[in-house]
Amino acid sequence: MTPEGIILYYLPATAGDTLFIRTASTEDPTGGPAFNPQIILYAPDGITICAQDVQQGNGPAEIQYIANETGDFYLTVESSDPSWSGAYGIAAQKTNKPENTTTLIPEVPTEGTIDVPGGVVTYTITSAFQDTITISLVTGTYEGELIIFDPDGRECARNASLSSAFPALITMTTETEGDYSVLAGGANGATGAYTVAYTAETTYVPPYADFTATPTSGLLPLTVQFYDTSGDVATDWS
Repeated sequence: MTPEGIILYYLPATAGDTLFIRTASTEDPTGGPAFNPQIILYAPDGITICAQDVQQGNGPAEIQYIANETGDFYLTVESSDPSWSGAYGIAAQKTNKPENTTTLIPEVPTEGTIDVPGGVVTYTITSAFQDTITISLVTGTYEGELIIFDPDGRECARNASLSSAFPALITMTTETEGDYSVLAGGANGATGAYTVAYTAETTYVPPYADFTATPTSGLLPLTVQFYDTSGDVATDWS
């Protein structure tokens, strides 16, 4: 990107889509970003929705937004300081309906590469209600970051490694069944190879019966009818 330059992208979306966008610049020799890119998201009618820029040393600029209308949303990238310029990377995903994904298999490590600053690779896992899942991201040469989104596309967990010597690690209990999205990336816009691993432990939830009875008191002999609270006859339960 040149000083004072603006680059325009468009993102087709349907009302209800959850948009995830982030950008970062290449690192300078001291480890910080070469410049601080800013991203601005616009509605299909051109109204500004929100803007985020990279803060020195605080990782990529990121926007999460639930589309309230169908159409082409627009995104601009520019330098937050007109005197700065440089290379950057950008990533976008619909976390409720992710595209270009890979399914993670429990106990099977998967290797990948972050190719551009701010880039992410999207994985999916299928979980039952109240599964205990653990996901780790091992990089070895840079600080990695994991972000998990629930089946509705809402962020439900995030973790970044403290250093390249430690993995990014998330252990959580799922609150709903369905397909979860897992985004793997560099915590500070870094790039490189990684390995992601996933384990799942299903918690058995025993069934329970809930019913009412009528009448509940009276003279002997007392005939009582039991009813399933859902409206079925209790004797029909299986």
